[in-house]
Amino acid sequence: MKVLLLQPLPRPVFEELQTALTGKAQVQMLSSLTGDEFERQAADAEVLINGFGKLTASMLALAPKVRFVQQLGVGYDNLDLAAIRHAGILTANTPGANTEAVAEHTVMLLLTWLKKFPQAEQAARANKWANSTLAQAGIGDVATATVGLVGFGAIGQPPQYLIS
Repeated sequence: MKVLLLQPLPRPVFEELQTALTGKAQVQMLSSLTGDEFERQAADAEVLINGFGKLTASMLALAPKVRFVQQLGVGYDNLDLAAIRHAGILTANTPGANTEAVAEHTVMLLLTWLKKFPQAEQAARANKWANSTLAQAGIGDVATATVGLVGFGAIGQPPQYLIS
C-alpha cells in the first residue's frame, strides 16, 4: 500500500510515520502540489494525507486507486467532499487536533491584551519607556481580572470523532 503525504511534514514526524508503517505501507511525501509530482506519485497511491492544500476533483481523477483521505485538521474545507463521496472514498479529519493550541493561543491573546503588549512593544521600538503611560492606561493583573468562557464549542468540550 502507498500512503502519499500531500504537503511536507516536519522531518521527525515524517520519519515516525515511516517507522510506524514499516512493512505495512510505503510512505511518500510531496514537496509541493505544483508541477507533475502529484500526478506521478498519486497514480498508485491508496491513501492521501492532506494538510493545508486543496484536494480537488481533478486531483482525485489522477489518483484512481485512492481508498482513503485523511485531513490533518478539524475541518474539511480543503477537500472537495462531493468528488470524494462520488468516488466512494472514505474520509476522516482530526477533530480536537488543535484544541490545546487554540486554548493556549487564547490565553496568550488575553495576556497580550491585559498587559497592553502592542502599546508597550510600539513604545520600545520607538526607544521610549512607556511604563507610566501604560500604567495610566490600566495594565491589568490576572489575579484581579474576571475571565469568562464565551461560547462552548470544541475547545470547551471533549472531542467528537467523526468519519464520513
